[in-house]
Amino acid sequence: MAEKVHAEDELQGNVESLDAAGNPQSLVVLNQTVYVDGQTEYAGGLAGYGSIVIGDLVEIHGQRDAVGGIMASRIEKLTSGEVELKGIVSGLAGTTFFIGLQEVDFATAVMNPTGSSPADGDRVKVEGSLAAGILVATELELMDLTEDPDLELQDGMEAELEGYITDLAEPNPGLFAFKVNGEVVSTTAATEYSGGSSANMGNDVKVEVHGTSDGSSLIATEVQFSEIQVELEGTASAHSATSITIFDLTITLNDLTELPVEELVDGQRYKVEANIEGATLIADSVESVGMDNDFLQAPVEAETGNPTWTMTLLGIVADLSGETIVFKDSDGITLTRDEFFTAVIPGTGTAGTLINIQGGDYTGGTIPDISEVKLED
Repeated sequence: MAEKVHAEDELQGNVESLDAAGNPQSLVVLNQTVYVDGQTEYAGGLAGYGSIVIGDLVEIHGQRDAVGGIMASRIEKLTSGEVELKGIVSGLAGTTFFIGLQEVDFATAVMNPTGSSPADGDRVKVEGSLAAGILVATELELMDLTEDPDLELQDGMEAELEGYITDLAEPNPGLFAFKVNGEVVSTTAATEYSGGSSANMGNDVKVEVHGTSDGSSLIATEVQFSEIQVELEGTASAHSATSITIFDLTITLNDLTELPVEELVDGQRYKVEANIEGATLIADSVESVGMDNDFLQAPVEAETGNPTWTMTLLGIVADLSGETIVFKDSDGITLTRDEFFTAVIPGTGTAGTLINIQGGDYTGGTIPDISEVKLED
């Protein structure tokens, strides 16, 4: 059975600032920028981002992006506790170093393991207190040396990693080296991709990686792209043996596409599940459906706020200015329009927030009369 490597809490400290107007919204704790979205969970009496107050002591769980920001999966308000910070050592000079923008002084820290000392690039956990903006460490743990060996990636171990791609490099065409949660991953010519293709590889793209460790890196047998599944329901305007067109989108059919028993017919309504592979939509399944409102689920590529309130998905512009539109998070909880737009992070290709839209019949590049918009996990 493959070991699954989970993300732990990244830091614990007091909230220094809030950026409620940012997209996405964020907060700063121990000089680390923490981003929230519609999937962030809240605990310890926090109802959501809006209930966080500067000075609150919080514990942050999440995963770091390519530039060191933390994508928060959970934020919990605490009543007491020490200051804690995990991260990568940089700028080591004497008895000080940095984790991101936070300076750490470990001159009087108890070292774990005893007698060890940090170096640039080490993963560490720091406990201590703040003095004049400097984190004065009471304990410094070198995590690579103290973690349970059974949880480390050892030679021959099958493992799964889930998180965001960082430090992406392509040393040879089509072959990638990158990190997920700090673990080094390498692909080979035999690596399979699902939910996308090698063209979808990029920093800050969320993936699940399956593979076997060679002692120094996880050799990927499969890379699964997260949150890029496209679903649409509408009327076919054209079709062939290798494609179907809905919403002016040409969707490729291949030998793996599950097709209805009857032949495809122009003018018939279909539900299509597909994946984005580079600039191409590849259909997983095509199903005949009855009359209903059009439906589209895809990553958001662009958005405009007040007063136009639009989002663009697969080149289709959705007008979200209607007063009767219902906005929901991924749990089905109703949001305001402002909250929904703040939770959405546009991106190119598959990097944008996944949403679904239900509305009227597609017309010339737009979906009018939208009734509901929802964030997807």
